[in-house]
Amino acid sequence: MSNELVLSFGAMSESIKEQLTELGLIKGIEDKVEDLDRVANAITKLYLCGYIPPSQTDKSRKKLMKEVAKLVSSKGKAKC
Repeated sequence: MSNELVLSFGAMSESIKEQLTELGLIKGIEDKVEDLDRVANAITKLYLCGYIPPSQTDKSRKKLMKEVAKLVSSKGKAKC
């Protein structure tokens, strides 16, 4: 069994909250996950509007993913 957390980001992806719910990892962190969803949506919007390049989008999403992983593993101690 793998401990790897894999999520999708982008305009056509389900929200982080929906993805974590499907994985059974949402309990107790719903509010913080909603905040991280807003961050993910902001990154996507900035990219789609041309304000940040693909390289910065990838870097931002990797940083966001680290926050999601930390939140899931610690159940509520992420930045947002």
